Amino acid sequence: MLSVALLLGFYLLGVLVLAASVGAIWLMLAAGYINVGVVLAAPAVAFAVLRGMLTAGHKFKGLPGSVQVTPQTQPELFGEITDIADRMGADAPDEVYLVHDVNAFVLEDTRLLGLVTRKRVMGIGLPLIDSLSVDELRGVIAHEFGHYAGGDTRLAPVVYRGRTSILQTIRSLGGGFVASIYVQYFKVFLRTSMAVSRRQELAADAWAVTVAGTGPTVATNQRLGALGAANDAFLDQYVHSLWIEGRRPVNQFSGFRRMVGHADNADAFRDAAEAVLRRTADAYDSHPSSSERIAFVRELPHVADPGDDRPARALLHDLESLEVELTAAYASVTWLGGALTPVGWDDAGSVYAERLLPISDALM
Repeated sequence: MLSVALLLGFYLLGVLVLAASVGAIWLMLAAGYINVGVVLAAPAVAFAVLRGMLTAGHKFKGLPGSVQVTPQTQPELFGEITDIADRMGADAPDEVYLVHDVNAFVLEDTRLLGLVTRKRVMGIGLPLIDSLSVDELRGVIAHEFGHYAGGDTRLAPVVYRGRTSILQTIRSLGGGFVASIYVQYFKVFLRTSMAVSRRQELAADAWAVTVAGTGPTVATNQRLGALGAANDAFLDQYVHSLWIEGRRPVNQFSGFRRMVGHADNADAFRDAAEAVLRRTADAYDSHPSSSERIAFVRELPHVADPGDDRPARALLHDLESLEVELTAAYASVTWLGGALTPVGWDDAGSVYAERLLPISDALM
């Protein structure tokens, strides 16, 4: 609601700027004095501000580069999702997508400042599923449903609209005194909305503990940062480098799995995880630091682990086909440089061997 209030303040600021622009010209005309600079600047400022105020709100239009899954195609995964939703008293998402990165999220397509929900959507990273146990994945899903239960997603489009509208106004103004006012207002808006977001993340972690237990929730927070860094390094070195050469992997996820599981990379992953745990969040971060989240979880009443240590990938039917489909979908929307020829990992090394760095360097 603070973010909503700041969004309304943005519109009030816009009205004041518009009134000042019109007033400046009116005063000059009334005084019989014309300043060419003001005459040229006032309409430009008014147009830029009005354009920002009329920026379209956020509407869900699908997730390009992803693969949508259904209860019919992935019954085990949806069984877990439905069971967790029932346990938490939350509505299950209307649509679920697998995405290419180490991430999970929920969003709502809403109207009327979040009062009317059109659609609930969940995205789950395939590398995330491939790297977690069933218990750990349950904690991730419960965390995301915690955002539903807490109402975090209902006003998210409003907050998104606020950020995009203010940025659009700043870009349209291009510089000058009025732009500097909007820059300062944007900083206040961002600091406020990010502070609320960090508190929402901790509240969602509490939900994860109730479903997955203390141990899996801590373990997930200890590993996610390093997994994300590893996936970024893998995409940059092994996938994107192939694109530059006109190729793409048939299955990029099998390559990431091979990299993560290789014994030679164990020290690099451990060092990366320790580096993530040393980081602290600043005022503009949307999430608390991993160490802060772990400390928060450990302060909650202890919940025993359910004890399902199976790899979460066991919940997916025909995993290899999913990986191949998502590899192609990711490349099709991300690479705009022409057609790419699929190539297996055994044949990829000769394409770009000289480009590669040791993975320890890439992670750092």
